[in-house]
Amino acid sequence: MWYKSRSEVSGHRTARVLVYTHRWLGIAGGLLFVLWFVSGIVMMYARMPELGAAERLARLDEITPATIRSLPPSPSEGEITRLAIGTLESRPVYRVTARGRTELSFADTGDPVPAADDRQALRIASKFVSNVHSVHYDARLTDADQWSFGVRGRMPLHRIAVDDAEGTRLYVTESGGEVVLKTTSSGRFWGWTGAVVHWLYFAPLRRNAALWNEVIVWLSIAGTVMCLAGMVWGAWRPAPFRGYRLRDHRQ
Repeated sequence: MWYKSRSEVSGHRTARVLVYTHRWLGIAGGLLFVLWFVSGIVMMYARMPELGAAERLARLDEITPATIRSLPPSPSEGEITRLAIGTLESRPVYRVTARGRTELSFADTGDPVPAADDRQALRIASKFVSNVHSVHYDARLTDADQWSFGVRGRMPLHRIAVDDAEGTRLYVTESGGEVVLKTTSSGRFWGWTGAVVHWLYFAPLRRNAALWNEVIVWLSIAGTVMCLAGMVWGAWRPAPFRGYRLRDHRQ
């Protein structure tokens, strides 16, 4: 017969908690770490789809100074913090920002710039691809899809599909008619296998910033608990005279 003292029983229970906590968190965390490792390698060579500054500037219409006949409008409230001039379908446009709010007006007449509708978005997208490929309207976004979180502050957006071999999608702002994002089939694939997996940027989760933050925090806590359980178990198990604790333990 084997008799165990109360301290031995308590020690065995503590050991089992440490061992199984470390084991199962390690199994679950190990799978996640493998995904992070592989997706991190992908991210060394591919990031989330975007519209590069060089390509965006190369596609913009030139500003013709002679067409600018109006002064920038005064903001409805606050002082101007940013003033920019661009074009919308070859017409000069002022962008006046005050207190985080941007107002647009045509620099040739001073009239406010109306919201770009689906037809105008199609014209802008067609011109962006130099009328080489046909385009068709895909969707109007009032919240980010999987790829547009980086330009979420520019909502609403028109998503335009380009009938080309690359599977291009263009995102045109309703306010100002700017092309602010470009994705391709290849970019979306590598974006999924890289940044989306690595950052847990799944659209249903990422749309809820508070929930996404909670998931990140609790995953970090679980990883910390796993490491601490392993460290405590590893430090507690060696015994000075018996080699290892629980070596003679009978289940």
